[in-house]
Amino acid sequence: VLYLYLSRQERRGGEITTRPVLAILREFAEVKAELGTAQREILRRKQAEENLRASEDKYRAMVDGIPDVVMRFDREGRHLFVSGNVQNYIDLPAARFLGRTSRELGFPEDFCAVREKALRKVVETGKNLETEFSFQCKNGPGLFNWRLVPEFDARGGVRSIFSICRDITAHRRAEKNYQTLFREMLDGFALHEMVFDEKGEPSDYTFLVVNPAFERLTGLKAEDILGKRVRDVLPGTENFWIETYGRVVLTGEPVLFENYSKGLDKYFQVSAFRPAPGQFACIFADITERKRFEEALRSSEEQFRQFFEHLTVGVAVFEAKEEGRDFVFTDMNRAGQALSRVDIGEIRGRNLPDVFPGVRDQGLPEALYEVWRTGEPLHLPLSEYRDERSRQWVEHRVFRLPSGRVAVVFEDRSEQMRLEEGLRQAHKMESVGRLAGGVAHDFNNMLGVILGHVEMAMDSVGPDQALYGDLAEIRKAAERSADLTRQLLAFARKQTILPKVLSINETIAGMMRMLKRMIGEDIRLVWTPDDDLWPVEMDPTQVDQIIANLTINARDAISGGGTIFIETRNVRMESGGAQGLPLGDYVMLAVRDTGCGMDQETQSHLFEPFFTTKELGKGTGLGLATIYGIVTQNRGGVLVESEPGLGTNVLVFIPRAEGKTEEEVVEEEPEPLPGNETILLVEDEPAILKLAQAILSHYGYTVLAAETPEAALSLAEKNGESIHLLLTDVVMPGMNGKELRDRIAAFQPGIKVLFMSGYPTEVIAQYGVMGEGIQCLKKPFTVKTMAAKVREALAA
Repeated sequence: VLYLYLSRQERRGGEITTRPVLAILREFAEVKAELGTAQREILRRKQAEENLRASEDKYRAMVDGIPDVVMRFDREGRHLFVSGNVQNYIDLPAARFLGRTSRELGFPEDFCAVREKALRKVVETGKNLETEFSFQCKNGPGLFNWRLVPEFDARGGVRSIFSICRDITAHRRAEKNYQTLFREMLDGFALHEMVFDEKGEPSDYTFLVVNPAFERLTGLKAEDILGKRVRDVLPGTENFWIETYGRVVLTGEPVLFENYSKGLDKYFQVSAFRPAPGQFACIFADITERKRFEEALRSSEEQFRQFFEHLTVGVAVFEAKEEGRDFVFTDMNRAGQALSRVDIGEIRGRNLPDVFPGVRDQGLPEALYEVWRTGEPLHLPLSEYRDERSRQWVEHRVFRLPSGRVAVVFEDRSEQMRLEEGLRQAHKMESVGRLAGGVAHDFNNMLGVILGHVEMAMDSVGPDQALYGDLAEIRKAAERSADLTRQLLAFARKQTILPKVLSINETIAGMMRMLKRMIGEDIRLVWTPDDDLWPVEMDPTQVDQIIANLTINARDAISGGGTIFIETRNVRMESGGAQGLPLGDYVMLAVRDTGCGMDQETQSHLFEPFFTTKELGKGTGLGLATIYGIVTQNRGGVLVESEPGLGTNVLVFIPRAEGKTEEEVVEEEPEPLPGNETILLVEDEPAILKLAQAILSHYGYTVLAAETPEAALSLAEKNGESIHLLLTDVVMPGMNGKELRDRIAAFQPGIKVLFMSGYPTEVIAQYGVMGEGIQCLKKPFTVKTMAAKVREALAA
């Protein structure tokens, strides 16, 4: 301003004085002071407006950011403010609401009426109001919670109304779902409040809320228990429940457990948690049936385990590994462990061939794979198993379990194989016996012819002639041959038992040559008889069987060279003795070897039929059983003394017999009486027929000889009652001796009969010619024996 004043004065050429300058400066200062005050006021107003604008922006941003719709109304219901998020529900911008009522905006009548009524009530009462309304939003129907707050002027009147509108559609849907879940859920639910004693320890709890499932599962009604304590409702409640729930309330840690409620007599599975201090909620399910099923299953499994463990056959269970390339042990019963000589604890988890290498030869791993793959059971044939642990004949059955594992049922058939082999050997012996019987028949016929003719020749030659000695040697040889036949039949058990008083020493002495040949040259046989041995009464063939079987067993027990000792001795039983024999005198026969010996287990089975320690095909298991039968039949006993590695000593005790042996009784056989009767002689062997005819004729009988039964019938019909005796062979082609006797007796009743045969008694007994009152002449026979038997039959 001063610059302008000086410039004007200069342009006018006027005088510049001090006064106007000072006045101007003074005026400037006054104007400036007024201008500064106004400027400061403007600045303050601008700042306030800016702060207000910032506050409004912040407020609007906050309002627009919350999910609720915020509105302000005047007393007439016109919109003063609407938050921008209103467009989430309706296709109208917030600015369109300002200054207009709901009706002016075109909202439905019922909606407008509800809003107007609520706004009017807030204006009239000046109080807050909360209500709900439904509204068709752009995305579908919705339910809203509406809160209205009055805003007052300086005089206390309602100037405007502030409102918050919240969408509670999802909330109400969740509440509805929760209520449905609470009502329809199968598990029981209960909310409780814990009760503490004066020490602060949990002592009881109160029922606050229960759902229908709770009532159904427990049988307790909500109206009867809510607000009551559990010990009042269920006096028998166990401390476990209160202690467990107490820990949940005190620690806040949830629990999941199963337990039995004595008061309800049920098992429950419970999940408990703390929803608020001092409270706990539990969700539970009734598992009584499951528990009973589990208990039944445990009982069934225990019964199965007992059955599994007490099976007499072995059972092993395997699990497939590496897609069936390996099968490892998971279980094996006691019988299986005993048969296999293993402990399941040591082999569990190990591969089958690693434990039993011998199963590869049996094809068992392949069978396991096939059954595991197809599910079809397999039966493996009986096969021999060998490894360093055992040697057995084993039978396998393989099948798949429902769990996918594979089970093998196996059984040691070694004993069965021994029995079968023994039975086969017995059948062989039976065949040998039949063969021996046939051979004995023919051989006895030949011996009979030889002996008969020798005796007849000796009768015609005096003892002082040289030929008599030769004939005597021939007779001795024939008699020894007859003894060999008898021994052959004895070994085949085809000889009739004919007990007689004899000396065991004499019988054994007659067998020594044969025994030495049986045992071989590498085993020494030592025979030490008692010089004054008592006699016994038994069949000589039984003594042969005892000696032969014991000697063979002793030979088989010796590996390489060794010694067999045979001893006889008189023994007086003073206090029982072998097999509990009564007191008395006995002849002891002992056979001892230097072989491998036996353990106690083996000795306990010695006398069982078909039991043998020998390999298959090398023993029948009948030898000692036969000895035991013979000895007990003769009222004796057997004692076995043996230890592994120390040999075996078998002692046989036979009761002493009174009287003398046949060898000691030396009596001249009396000369048979001659006769004059007619005898019908029937024999299919011509040589025997000729010899018998000659003998009978020599003693004065009239002989009608026939080689066949048919010829004999013809002779009988022609000669009628003149025939006094029928002397016939038993076994003949076409018709046996008994049948011939019956045919002849049909037309000549009461005819006397003498049968003759070289077959063993067991054979001829099949033809019905053995028994009381039946006469029989055994081949081979001597001249005097035949003549005596014929005379005896005629006199019967």
